[in-house]
Amino acid sequence: MEMENIKFISIDWGTSNFRLRVVDTSLKILSFYQSNDGVKSIYQAWKSSGQDRFEFYFNFLKQKLSIVGVNSSKVPLIISGMASSNIGLKELDYKSIPIKIYGENLVSEQIYTTIIPNPVLLISGLKSETDVMRGEEVQLFGLHNILKPKNASVFIFPGTHSKHIFCDKTGITNFMTYMTGELFEVISKHSVLSNSLSHGKFDTMAKNAFEEGLGKIEISNSLLNTLFLIRTNSLFRKKTEKENFYFLSGLLIGEELKNIAVVQDIKLCAGQTLSQLYEAAIKFLGLNKRTEIIDRETVEYSAVIGQNMVLENTAI
Repeated sequence: MEMENIKFISIDWGTSNFRLRVVDTSLKILSFYQSNDGVKSIYQAWKSSGQDRFEFYFNFLKQKLSIVGVNSSKVPLIISGMASSNIGLKELDYKSIPIKIYGENLVSEQIYTTIIPNPVLLISGLKSETDVMRGEEVQLFGLHNILKPKNASVFIFPGTHSKHIFCDKTGITNFMTYMTGELFEVISKHSVLSNSLSHGKFDTMAKNAFEEGLGKIEISNSLLNTLFLIRTNSLFRKKTEKENFYFLSGLLIGEELKNIAVVQDIKLCAGQTLSQLYEAAIKFLGLNKRTEIIDRETVEYSAVIGQNMVLENTAI
């Protein structure tokens, strides 16, 4: 690999995933490595290792760098995501919103170690008075730079903890976290409703059940009460376990999306699995005419663009 053409090593280190990209001076990806070595599993491995935390994390990074063949000490590592959390490489304070869209006033810290000779820039996250996030803000910087939205928008990042990030032309003004994915996991695996649910293909029958869930929650005054319909659907044989599975999805995604109608533009930034459900929900709720679907490749690449923007505004 031509080291002189490499601008930086992009590391997007989430709770459950680790993504490393070798980025050249034109921001092209020269090499890519991905694993399930998220911060959560590395933290657990460190806890049982008896080793120094700093050394453990950097030895992990050193091993991953050897996989992609990077052997130059001049190439900086730019790290975003959960690596700056209390279970990460080093905990950094959050930056309070509002924040400019180019990331020049984001909290970051240059870290020095003899384990890796490369300059290391660790990027922190954002906080409001009631919420926090790490990682999505860097993706948002990149996406805003790629898309250049003309109007105030909400960027929706579905997941275990879905993020709705509100921004205008100048910066991030607010964001909200929805525990949609985690709540679905708890209900479907650890509640009295779990025996009434079974995953299956998202076909016409599943879509009908999903849309029924969306419709129910749209008029419901209580999600907690409406959830019990899953139990009675099963007891009274009104729905199959598969239909109940998508009915639950409709209830939870509908609860997440039903209050965003006041925003002018919507940018849906979802992976392949969740995108199908969120697209169906947006169409059912009549939000599709002002929603732009951002493809998975662009969403993932946005972290590189966002990290480069932070790098350009940081002396390293």
